[in-house]
Amino acid sequence: MAPRAALVGIGGYGRTLLEVLTAAQAERRCALAAAVVRTPGRYPESERMLRELGATAHPTLEELLAAEAGLELVVVAGGIPCHETASVAALEAGCHVLCEKPAAGTLAQARRMQQAAARSGRILAIGYQGMYSPAAARLKALRTGGGLGALTHARTLISATRGRRYYRRRDWGGRRGGAEVLDSPIQNACAHQLQQMLYVAGAGERQAATPVAVTAENYRAARDAWADTQYLRVETREGTVIGMLASHACLEATDVHIEYRFEGGTATVAGGRVVIERAGRSEEMADPPYDPSGPLR
Repeated sequence: MAPRAALVGIGGYGRTLLEVLTAAQAERRCALAAAVVRTPGRYPESERMLRELGATAHPTLEELLAAEAGLELVVVAGGIPCHETASVAALEAGCHVLCEKPAAGTLAQARRMQQAAARSGRILAIGYQGMYSPAAARLKALRTGGGLGALTHARTLISATRGRRYYRRRDWGGRRGGAEVLDSPIQNACAHQLQQMLYVAGAGERQAATPVAVTAENYRAARDAWADTQYLRVETREGTVIGMLASHACLEATDVHIEYRFEGGTATVAGGRVVIERAGRSEEMADPPYDPSGPLR
């Protein structure tokens, strides 16, 4: 029997995860039993999809957990302010949790989620789906296999345009206070790239690098943001130095560019391609964006 799952949040990125769960149910990998729908009628297409799947709508996660027996997985797709509370409640109810990125608004919240997972013995995963692409697997193999020597540096430059509408999309958009979300480029929109660099720099196949020293700078150009441009330098226990500059305060967006420097060569992620160069030889492979309608891996 397919494991029973529930979804928290059906708007925004929750719609994308609803499509993924729909595909998974079609392949009999899971059965979407229920979802939290806080404002009925706001997302009619998502609600239609839920009805077609036979999923029950509940106004709160507490009511969902009380009503739905035998749940194995809760997918948290709601806004960042609910990540900690929803994840902890689901873990304490005995469910595995897949929480959308970023893990939480603050480090303290993320720590409490981590502790709840340890107490419950359940899996808590964060939705950094880029880590599971073939290109990411190839980069990880270069790091762990030692074919290019040690990974000494990883760095990225990201210009991702965001305007007033972005900051006003939620009551926590671009904010620091209130729910303590710390919404900003590296914390939220560009978190995938930071996680990928940490993941590739990790020593083991399923390990990310461990930061031992972090230098960070926050800047603001837009009134609606508490920080829309950020610089980050991370020294890791594994010996890799990670650098990142990300900004929403730009007139035009540019392709993400990540460069990995090994002792014996380089690997560059840019324009939907990964290019690996070493000793006069070059290897290239596609790095397409994630497509929720594509086959599940």
